[in-house]
Amino acid sequence: MNALPRRRFLQAGGGLVVGFAFVPASRALAQLAPAAGKSVAADAVDSFLVIAPDGQVTLYSGKVDLGTGARVAYRQIVAEELDVPFVRVTMIEGDTALTPDQGTTGGSTGIVGGGIQIRQAAATARLALIAMAVKRLIVRRRN
Repeated sequence: MNALPRRRFLQAGGGLVVGFAFVPASRALAQLAPAAGKSVAADAVDSFLVIAPDGQVTLYSGKVDLGTGARVAYRQIVAEELDVPFVRVTMIEGDTALTPDQGTTGGSTGIVGGGIQIRQAAATARLALIAMAVKRLIVRRRN
């Protein structure tokens, strides 16, 4: 049986288009969201993740934990995708002014409904960080 690697599956079945901007002085979309209850863009990586210069990662999830362990699972997804220790990932959940609108939360559908978007955002962020590192290393090597 040929198993399809996780990253190839995400690339092939991607229904979520994400963008990523990493400007140290700028604030994330999640931090700029209006307080009127409007959600931030569900198709933007920085609506889901903020990566601080010290390596701390904050996950913004529109899904909430209903006692099913989703809080731990979402953080673990991010930690694994970004290859950071689990303890470096914190989570803000269900705050309609700060988190993307991921629809309703259901006990048995939380990971399937929210985890896929979170994994895609984290995987996209990881690729962007790698690309930034490559550019930085190439520039240093030329100097």
